[in-house]
Amino acid sequence: MPKRSPRRAALHPQAPTPQVYRTGSLFQDIRSHRERMGDAASVQGLAAASPEAGSGDADGD
Repeated sequence: MPKRSPRRAALHPQAPTPQVYRTGSLFQDIRSHRERMGDAASVQGLAAASPEAGSGDADGD
């Protein structure tokens, strides 16, 4: 888990770490999945998890 900045810790000592700072483990999970399943299956899985999957339009229209 990343270190909290001194300013943030002083202003908000009880605040949880924002989700945006927890992406390291997400990327490690993706790398691990790619190693197990291969690139094609990993990309297909990410595309299937997209909220726009199956909409037929890349920009969501």
